[in-house]
Amino acid sequence: MQPEHGEHVTLRNTTGRPIDVGGHYLRDGAGNLRLFIGEGYVIQPGSLLDVYVGGGTDSPTAYYNGYGSGMLNNTGGDTVVYYDERHRIADVYSYIAPSG
Repeated sequence: MQPEHGEHVTLRNTTGRPIDVGGHYLRDGAGNLRLFIGEGYVIQPGSLLDVYVGGGTDSPTAYYNGYGSGMLNNTGGDTVVYYDERHRIADVYSYIAPSG
């Protein structure tokens, strides 16, 4: 894990209104790790927020969890589950990593 770089999940606000994501979190498909989003984070319409596994300096567009190991470590792909502050599933995303 490299500070300021490395594994992260990018959230995009596709609505026409700001979304307060403070206190929300992400988990991998196996539920091994929670990636938290700090209080006070609001994603403006059309904007992005990078939620990093490793360490770094938080900014308005990046939140760092400071963990020492990766979350998305399945070689064939993974699933990320997004939870709101009430621990309800708000979204699910899966991807398949290309082989080779």
